[in-house]
Amino acid sequence: MSTRQLPTTIASRGNESLDSYLVRLGHANAMPVAGAGGILDYRALHVPQNRTTADVAGVRTPSQIIELVADRAGLDIVEVVDLTMRRYSIDGRTGPNTRLPWRAPHATAICPACIIDDPYCRLSWRLPQAIHCPEHHQLLHRWCP
Repeated sequence: MSTRQLPTTIASRGNESLDSYLVRLGHANAMPVAGAGGILDYRALHVPQNRTTADVAGVRTPSQIIELVADRAGLDIVEVVDLTMRRYSIDGRTGPNTRLPWRAPHATAICPACIIDDPYCRLSWRLPQAIHCPEHHQLLHRWCP
């Protein structure tokens, strides 16, 4: 894929979700972040335009999106895959007898203390079985406290 790398690139943070990374990358480049607007061109990728930034961090994140983010952000493809739920899936499958036996919840859980310490969304908060923060020993919230 031949796209132009963004002027400002940033490193991903450990356990960061792709949508959180795209928001931070957009801010670093003074670009709109709604729907990953200035970073991802869904029409050029032939990906449905009704996707939200949260959709791009799933198990079935389209390869075109992963390649585009890698090119634009100056990241390796493996680094971008690690920003998606694919990190938890060996073969891209979900459901019974897989590492992701349940469908991810609609809302992302958060640890308010983590957000205060370092404001980005952790990918592990999207796991259906995630109910507490291992760092702060608090229950995760499914809504803004």
